[in-house]
Amino acid sequence: MDKALIKLFEKEMFNKENSEDGFRNFVLDYYKKHSKDTFEYPKDRYELLTKGDPKAQWTMEDIVVYYLSNSDQKGKVTFI
Repeated sequence: MDKALIKLFEKEMFNKENSEDGFRNFVLDYYKKHSKDTFEYPKDRYELLTKGDPKAQWTMEDIVVYYLSNSDQKGKVTFI
């Protein structure tokens, strides 16, 4: 994920008019429009983050992968 895309998502995430669902929908809509964008993502990292460890540090890429993998666009994420 490039820096410009991270900045776009961060700007939208911290938009006070958006709820968590609003941000998730923004991310999912973005990837529907950019259908060729896919991720290879470490399976062990995903499993660590989704176990609910309160000390886990989530990056923007982690959040995007989580949203995609829990949606109808889960085919855009390949766990390696």
